Amino acid sequence: MRAKYRTLFEKQLKHLFSSGLQDAKAGKPKSLPKNQKTYNTLRGEVDVWLPVQQSSSLYNAGFEYANADADAARRVASNVQESIDYLHSALNMEVSPALRESLIKLPEQSVAE
Repeated sequence: MRAKYRTLFEKQLKHLFSSGLQDAKAGKPKSLPKNQKTYNTLRGEVDVWLPVQQSSSLYNAGFEYANADADAARRVASNVQESIDYLHSALNMEVSPALRESLIKLPEQSVAE
């Protein structure tokens, strides 16, 4: 059953991150994101709920990523991965390994680093 809802779970993670990103790009102040969202599926509506702390963390990561330099982007990526790891362990649900990379594009590291 968990695998059945993994797509919606990942959609919610992406939605929270993008909400923060869009708010920052639009010049809006940070807000407290809703930690529940309803998705329509072929079998009806499904509510996806995440803990407030992880919802805020993902939203804030998106907000910070909007104006992040390379070092800040790495820090944001780390925060996002911590939230994903926490949710993975708390829900015992497999999460796509490429989820963080789909949200955050890190700059290539030079050989000197």
